[in-house]
Amino acid sequence: MRTTLLASMLGACGLLPTAWGAEVFLDDFETGYTPGSHLSTYWPMWFARTGTPGPSIQAGVGLAGSMGLSTAQKHFHWSGHSFTWTDADLAAVIIGLDFESANAGDPALAFDDDRIGWSITDTQEANDGDMFCVQLEAGNIAGNFRTAGSSTDRKPVIAPLPSVTPNAWYRFRAKYTKLTDTSARIDVSVQELAADGTPGAIIASGTVQDTSVTTDTWRWVPNPAYFTTAKLYPTFKNYNEKSPGNADNAYLEIIRSLPPCGSTVSPVLDQLATAEIGQAANPGAIDFSFNNVGAADLTYTVVELDANQQPADVGWLTLSKGGGLVPSQTSDPVTATIDTAGLPGGRHTAYVRFTDNCDPPAQHVRRIDLDVYACHWSVNSCSQERAYLLDYPAAIPEDVVYTITNTGASPINYTVTKSGAAAQCFDWLQLTNASGTVAAGESANVTASINPAALVGYNTDTAYLCRLTFADDCSPQTVTRDVKLRYLGVGDTQVFAYGGNVLPTNDDSAGPGMRFDLDGDSQFNGAVEEDAGAVNGYVWRLVDSTGTLTTWYRATYFNNAQQWVRVRERGEVGSTLLARIKLRSWGPEGGTRRAMLRIAETNVSSADYHWGGLDGMVLEPKRGIGVNTGQGTDDFVILRLTSIGSEGNDLDHSWDCGRTVRLYLNENPVPVVEILNADNKGTGTSGDRGLWFGDSSAAGLVDMAVDWVSGTNAGAFAPGQEEAVLGRSLIPTFEPPPPKCPIPFADADKDHDVDQLDFAVFQICFTGTSASYTDVDTCKCFDRDENGRIDSDDYAAFAACATGPSIPFDANQPPPGCNP
Repeated sequence: MRTTLLASMLGACGLLPTAWGAEVFLDDFETGYTPGSHLSTYWPMWFARTGTPGPSIQAGVGLAGSMGLSTAQKHFHWSGHSFTWTDADLAAVIIGLDFESANAGDPALAFDDDRIGWSITDTQEANDGDMFCVQLEAGNIAGNFRTAGSSTDRKPVIAPLPSVTPNAWYRFRAKYTKLTDTSARIDVSVQELAADGTPGAIIASGTVQDTSVTTDTWRWVPNPAYFTTAKLYPTFKNYNEKSPGNADNAYLEIIRSLPPCGSTVSPVLDQLATAEIGQAANPGAIDFSFNNVGAADLTYTVVELDANQQPADVGWLTLSKGGGLVPSQTSDPVTATIDTAGLPGGRHTAYVRFTDNCDPPAQHVRRIDLDVYACHWSVNSCSQERAYLLDYPAAIPEDVVYTITNTGASPINYTVTKSGAAAQCFDWLQLTNASGTVAAGESANVTASINPAALVGYNTDTAYLCRLTFADDCSPQTVTRDVKLRYLGVGDTQVFAYGGNVLPTNDDSAGPGMRFDLDGDSQFNGAVEEDAGAVNGYVWRLVDSTGTLTTWYRATYFNNAQQWVRVRERGEVGSTLLARIKLRSWGPEGGTRRAMLRIAETNVSSADYHWGGLDGMVLEPKRGIGVNTGQGTDDFVILRLTSIGSEGNDLDHSWDCGRTVRLYLNENPVPVVEILNADNKGTGTSGDRGLWFGDSSAAGLVDMAVDWVSGTNAGAFAPGQEEAVLGRSLIPTFEPPPPKCPIPFADADKDHDVDQLDFAVFQICFTGTSASYTDVDTCKCFDRDENGRIDSDDYAAFAACATGPSIPFDANQPPPGCNP
């Protein structure tokens, strides 16, 4: 992405006799863009609607065959470059875009709704009164805006547009010259561009002398909000009705005027220096620059102020001068030198005040802080998250241990205090060793423990926060650490297990009150099939032979409100998702692996893993991580995905420990993938939250079988760890499948005939009407009416299928009366 800033002295320029400089931005869409990507990808520099409403970056569609913008239906904004019309020094704004004409039709009507101008918002794609534009439409250059209180688009004609060459490029520019804070002069032009991009003749131009004055052509006054809104954003539209309608080379020029008298001082931020006691400060001096930004020469004074901003001789601060004469558009340096001799430990504050001789005079005050350290120390660890689950009261959250290390030459006396609202920082967090002395070179541990008894009576499924502040008695240093506790009540966590033997969307398919729901963007895919390698003899098999399907199933449960809702993930608690999966293929070589497990944790983060099967690859595509596990196979494997930790700056606290994502293979306790402090990754919308399995969204063929899927939002568990908390393993167990009867059912020895040997087995199983058989494995197939006994009715069914020794049974032509 290229947005170049050119600062230049323009001098007298047309209607701007006092113009002196300009900021020029040009984006040719060549550098920093990926061909085929959508412009919306590059927020916050650009705003555009996704899909065809907004343009995409395409190779070969720009000027002279360069990268450019495809056609679009809606406005898009250069959000990264706003301006303010009411700025005192704003003189003019020039906005432009290169447009490609239509490839056929009336050459005088080669453009339609191709616009340049600005918007009072940077996230509105349709014209709801937010855009103030000029446009190429219906053979004219015209305005496009609304008047105050109106919902009608006004389109006054500024100049006619002559016939143009099909499939040719034209540069459309509009110069908006400031007349008042609510009005402008508008100069527009359309210029030919050669095939190689060389500018040619201007084929059309026009002027609106004053937007606040109505004339025969300019018949309406624009809404004043177009000028007075605090931020204005360059906006464009290359409508796709007139094919091809491509565009290129967005242009913005902000021209400033020179005030009669004015000054600035840089740097503008407060300054900080530090020093060991008795040692020189770092930095030893602060350099300021007094800048004359006005048209006339001026003088200024600079003085020291104490911590109360009163004039004083600050003993540890010396200024290089007391002021001076500064010619127009030049600067004068002032250095504030710091002397730490004799200063005690602590923070020392002073101010420096610059005053110019403008009418009225302007003052610029800058703060300087000097921190003198009589001791130095550090705190390890980071802001932590914990959870307490009433469903599993034996699982007490582990302590958070902070180690204070004295890195200085003197002992330190430290204190650790808690702070936060009463509902956030009551006695659920208890500190051990919260104050003490640490000798030079030694360390001390401060332990923060969770006290579950203090949580009684407080709301469940709630996060409580406590801030710890570490301080000492010999320096201005403080360190803060945050602890967040998620308190979960009975029923706030779920454990599920789906066995592949029924539709995953069936009620109770993943346990009592548990099932999977199909994602709204997915297509139903899958069927129950028998599989001898499956734990319970069945799999949920997903086959996409066209490479067009997307199928995601999300774990849900039936809540107290009698609704099916998603199994919630919570970063402080952690989530675990397992599946026993067989992936036979994922499409052609180099295709995307398709067996997917996902823990999605907001619209800014997720953990998403795909399994490759035959090549043994696992991919975390959102973070660009791929690992060859060395276990490529078309047989079943067990994948275990866990995620725990913060998703970002949650509740205004910085969770610098971040999130940890791990993937385990075949229950090996050593993860094949481990991501510490995992960065946030978008998942689309907050509706993606939850625990998922299925077929990924990438194009390609897939043939996968799911033996079982299990998981929980009660923790991020390595293999076997869940048993101590849940009281059971997440590896599900199922009743073995019932034995299958041969065809015909009477062929007990399975030698493909029904003879005396089979009848001998039948006799062993025969109970008559007075008893039930007990040898289920041997006798169940003879119980044709499934009444729990083997009686004369079952004998009649057996006899009807008899063939005799060595006479093969033909299932397609069974003996009369035989139901095989």
